[in-house]
Amino acid sequence: MILIFFALSAGHVSAEPPFFATCGRIDGLSLPTASAPGSITIGGRMFAITLRDRISPVASVGSLGCLNQTVTTSGPLLQLLGMPSHLCGQVMGVLDPIAGQRPAGIDVLSPPTLRTVLFAAPGLRLPDPNVFACFETGIDSAGRATAVRTLTASTQTAITSLPSTSTAAGDRAP
Repeated sequence: MILIFFALSAGHVSAEPPFFATCGRIDGLSLPTASAPGSITIGGRMFAITLRDRISPVASVGSLGCLNQTVTTSGPLLQLLGMPSHLCGQVMGVLDPIAGQRPAGIDVLSPPTLRTVLFAAPGLRLPDPNVFACFETGIDSAGRATAVRTLTASTQTAITSLPSTSTAAGDRAP
């Protein structure tokens, strides 16, 4: 009973966490066939791919890309996109570094649906969460997408009211 209370009082609950695109150097690629799945390795992470996934037949080992999840009328699938040299979006959060495993990370939501974590290059000043920022991207020695330089960062102000469209009697045209 207590667990049900906590689950219902927690607000919006999603059955699925957000998908983070994996961006970096393509280190391995085996395209799927009708009889067997394939795989793609980007930035040191391997993913299984199927014929339903959108992987360009011209994708090649050594090129840069972002493996993103997209949703179609028949369900979710993976799509290989080109990795941008500049990535702009809302900074959703900053991840602390893990010694010996990874540097600090910047969680970026780039409209309309690309959400990824860029690892911070050494010496990069990390942005505050909830700002809109643009980053120059690069690749680290492990082949992972990295924020090399912050190009812009600004807070966005929310519009809390719209201007009135009414006019006073004296302001009307004759």
